Amino acid sequence: MRKYIKYPSGNALISVIDSFMAKCGFSICRGAIDGTHVPISSPVEFFSGSYNRKRWYSVITQAVADNRYSFLNIYID
Repeated sequence: MRKYIKYPSGNALISVIDSFMAKCGFSICRGAIDGTHVPISSPVEFFSGSYNRKRWYSVITQAVADNRYSFLNIYID
């Protein structure tokens, strides 16, 4: 995963920061972060850990994207 999904550095980082400033007016922004619940079928074992506050089964996904909507980091729990 580290080969394909990684945080920018050097000139690439400066380009991301400049793009966020031009598009959104955010200074020193390295990426955009968001999370979501991905629905799943009820697990046979350990079902209580997958039952979310919205009262359905899911896995939690969090992602960071750059100015081109490319993933920089993904976390799934």
